[in-house]
Amino acid sequence: MKRKAQLWISAVLYVLIIVAVIVIVIEALTPVIEDLKDKAVYNRMKDTFLTVNDYIRDVSSEGKGSQRTVPIEIQKGSLKVENNQVEWQLGTEASILEPRTQVELGNLIVVANGDVDAYETNDSTFVLKNSRVLFEFYKYGAIDSLSNQTNVSGTILPYTGANIIRRVAFIKGEDEFNVSPSYSFFVPPDTSSTLLRGYTILPRSGSDLGKANLIAHVNSTNYEYDIVFTLESQADYIEADLVKDLS
Repeated sequence: MKRKAQLWISAVLYVLIIVAVIVIVIEALTPVIEDLKDKAVYNRMKDTFLTVNDYIRDVSSEGKGSQRTVPIEIQKGSLKVENNQVEWQLGTEASILEPRTQVELGNLIVVANGDVDAYETNDSTFVLKNSRVLFEFYKYGAIDSLSNQTNVSGTILPYTGANIIRRVAFIKGEDEFNVSPSYSFFVPPDTSSTLLRGYTILPRSGSDLGKANLIAHVNSTNYEYDIVFTLESQADYIEADLVKDLS
């Protein structure tokens, strides 16, 4: 009887050990399986959007009255249509793209951890904003109409190196905390108060972007060049690059 009891206990322990191993293996493999599923969903949606883009180009080339029926199956994530854009969002732990990466496939833009918004305000200013900082720029002129001043809230401001950025704020949750350092952008012999002609422009507006740019075109008595301001997702700073030859 004692030996039978020992055999029974051994059998129970053996079964329990097998069950424990199976549970451990399943728990270890579940994230991997979910990642593979998400990657498959992403690849299918990417192909779907490329197909939709082809349909849009076909319809636009065929003229008024042309139409297509495009089936879109959303297996995971959310889809929204606004501001002339179709946007699909997928929350995943899968390593599909490196964080803060933006890949452009023609009209299709794929963004990882995108949190940048770029837009024009009713106050005739441009804003680049992410989850950490906000940069507001004065709006001057247009590509085909250079200007040396702007009108914001009834105030006329000259276009100078010191009057490109209007406001900077740090963001915490829903709150914005303005900072008031002085900014100036110029190339000697110009100075911060040199009167310029040119324009500021937002090449692309939108939300949940990987990064966004604002271009300040400068035409002084000495040089003509562009200053490109770039705000990336989750960054607490902005980059300013001179992108034209000064000669």
